[in-house]
Amino acid sequence: MASTPSSPSMNHQAIQPAFVRVSQRSEWDDAFACIATITGKSLDDVYAVATDKLKFPKHPPRWITESMINRLLAHCGYSSTVYKPVAKLADIPDVAIILVEWSNDMDVGRHAVFVRDRRTAKKPQEYVLDPAYWIEPRLHVRIDIKNLAPAWYIGVVPMNHALT
Repeated sequence: MASTPSSPSMNHQAIQPAFVRVSQRSEWDDAFACIATITGKSLDDVYAVATDKLKFPKHPPRWITESMINRLLAHCGYSSTVYKPVAKLADIPDVAIILVEWSNDMDVGRHAVFVRDRRTAKKPQEYVLDPAYWIEPRLHVRIDIKNLAPAWYIGVVPMNHALT
């Protein structure tokens, strides 16, 4: 039986992600899921650090700020930048939390993890680990980055590495 080739823009099967994707559970915890993905922690562990150690509210109203993202990453041993605008994909560091599906009118987007994987000697592989729980599994790891229209990023590196 012949198989139908997958779309090259969505072919996540060929990618062996550098991180294990953590799914968000609700509309508000996308940044926490990205932090969990990068740090190798569970979503519950990240949330516990935020609420128990960093005084993030356990109940609404709450909003995940740039400062909270930076403090959580630092607590887990990572350095991070402030939000920076994306002019082109080459501007994004090798590991970053990006804001995708950005709306200028509403000043909102959602977070995902960008990776430029340099583990092979060939051309680096760029992909996004998307924590959204409502998307199809084939979109959890995606290479159609331009279609996500990343608008902002926070660069992330382990604390013992230089951050640009």
